[in-house]
Order: sequence, then C-alpha cells, then structure tokens
Amino acid sequence: MTESLKTKVSVNISRPSYGDGRKMMSISIQDEISGAQFCEVEIPYDEFVVALTSGMGYGVAELRGLDVLGKRREHKSIEFPFDSSKVKYKERENVAYNTALFHCPEGWAPSKYFGSQSSFGKNAEGVPVARCSIYRYVETTEEERLNERE
Repeated sequence: MTESLKTKVSVNISRPSYGDGRKMMSISIQDEISGAQFCEVEIPYDEFVVALTSGMGYGVAELRGLDVLGKRREHKSIEFPFDSSKVKYKERENVAYNTALFHCPEGWAPSKYFGSQSSFGKNAEGVPVARCSIYRYVETTEEERLNERE
C-alpha cells in the first residue's frame, strides 16, 4: 500500500448494547470501493462527549484489511468436480473449500461459503460438482475511487 491513499468511505457511528455493561460508542469506517470495513473504534461515552465538544477524545481502534483498501473487489462463480457423497457431511464444506483452492485461477480466492442449495449437485453431464464464488482485488486509480458512488 502507498503512504497515502484517497478513497471514498462510509462512516457509521452507533451506540451498541454490550451484554457486559460497557458504555461505549462504536465508530466504523468502510472503504466504498473494496467494501472492506477497515477501521473500528470503541470510545467510552465520556471520551466521545469530549471529542464532540473539544475536538479530541481517546479510544481503541482495530485496523484490518488494509491490504485491499482502494482496490475493487471482482467476483465470479466456478464449478469443479466434487463428489460430496464421498465426504462426511460435517466435513464437506471444509473439503470443498480446500478443493476450490486447487481449482481457483491464480490471483483469485474462493469463498468459504458452501451453504447454498446450489453449492453441491451435478453438472449438465451428470458429474458431481461443487460451486462457489471466487474473488480478487484489483488496483484502481484515484479517479475511480473518488467517483465510485457518482
């Protein structure tokens, strides 16, 4: 990632109800082009009020997915030979995912979700298959990132 990246984001500020009684505000930031929620901040109520009134408060931030910021997520479906009847039911999604890794084109990653009715079946020739979505992130220009929602 470059030192500086300009991209459109959505910001969500909420007051979640925590079961342990914590009194915190939650601020999350999502990159519009990649869809990655890359920053989540928890800030105590009193610090949030200080931030609103004086311009700065303190909290804890979790950063993730920074490697895909500003990149466009592309996706498509793949189908590959897979006989789910030869795998224990509890293991079939994990085995299907590992098989999908083998059949995935270079630079693409398979989804771990195999819970759809169409995830397992037979193709037109009657061969047992599995189906899943695959995705990759591709570089974009600053113009693409800033014009994403226009």
